Amino acid sequence: MRQLALNLLLTFTSFLALILLCELFFRFPIWSETKKSEWSDRPKFYYDPEGALDHTAQTHNKKKAANTFRIAVVGDSYSFGPFMQYDDTFAGKLNRMLNLNNSTIKTEVINYGISGYSTTQEFNLTKRALEEEADLVILQITLNDAELKPYTPDGVIISTNKYGAYVVSPETPKIIRYSKFLTFVAGRLHNYKSKGDYKNYYLSLYDQKHVRGKLAFKNALNNIKSLCDSKKVPLVAVIFPLFGTEIDDNYPFNSIHELIGKILTKRQIPYLDLKNEFASIPTLRLQVIPGIDFHPNEIAHRMAAETLYSWLIEQGFLPEELKIKSIYKLRNHLKKTDN
Repeated sequence: MRQLALNLLLTFTSFLALILLCELFFRFPIWSETKKSEWSDRPKFYYDPEGALDHTAQTHNKKKAANTFRIAVVGDSYSFGPFMQYDDTFAGKLNRMLNLNNSTIKTEVINYGISGYSTTQEFNLTKRALEEEADLVILQITLNDAELKPYTPDGVIISTNKYGAYVVSPETPKIIRYSKFLTFVAGRLHNYKSKGDYKNYYLSLYDQKHVRGKLAFKNALNNIKSLCDSKKVPLVAVIFPLFGTEIDDNYPFNSIHELIGKILTKRQIPYLDLKNEFASIPTLRLQVIPGIDFHPNEIAHRMAAETLYSWLIEQGFLPEELKIKSIYKLRNHLKKTDN
């Protein structure tokens, strides 16, 4: 018994010594002489046009002016664009692109995106857009649009992402908060678990246990389509991929993209799936706050706007006068090159 007690004491002492060495290792890393400084490329301030009613920055009149082609972008936070300037969203980019010509037709791309909304809530947004004389409705779809929400979201983006990188907060146990080593371990465990949770959550929205969510999504599409048809206004959809995982050969949500595509096709809603546009691009380059907030950033919104513009032109949804007359492959010197 005495020998057993000594062995246990030795084991416990060795374990404590190992923990202490690990703590010293993480507090005073020998491989780095300088402390990494925190940085952020988010705007230092945000701006809106004078008279804007909200942070989608719209100042349009409900009554459309003559010789105006009005496009309504109806969607959720992927349309709203959190932590970005309003004119850096794909709606803002598209608005700029369609007003480059000296045309008699003016274009208004109105962003009706509200964070937290799903397709069921977006029916009322579409109704509002049609009342405000939209000539084209672009329905932006995110892969979580099959979520059941028995309430109307308030449009606020929460400050933390449960699937994002591990962040120490006041709620974190003190023993972890004050230990560099335990913070490292907790972070690794969180990140490993969150990757699986992120994948499983989105896939679960379309499995057999969530029939009501899929049905609500389909019914909302039926209602939006019927509403647009009754006003003789074209309805198209644009599907965004999820930027919380790499969009490569192992992208786990291909089946959801295919399912949504079939649902839209059955309802005769033309759609553009942007998944291939972002294929093989490191998602950290596309996230608005890398590793923390997975919403698309300015780069992703610009790419979406360019692809959407080309698709709308090819499909004949835009007046010929709005087709950009000066498009170039390069812009790295003053002299214009061939289109």
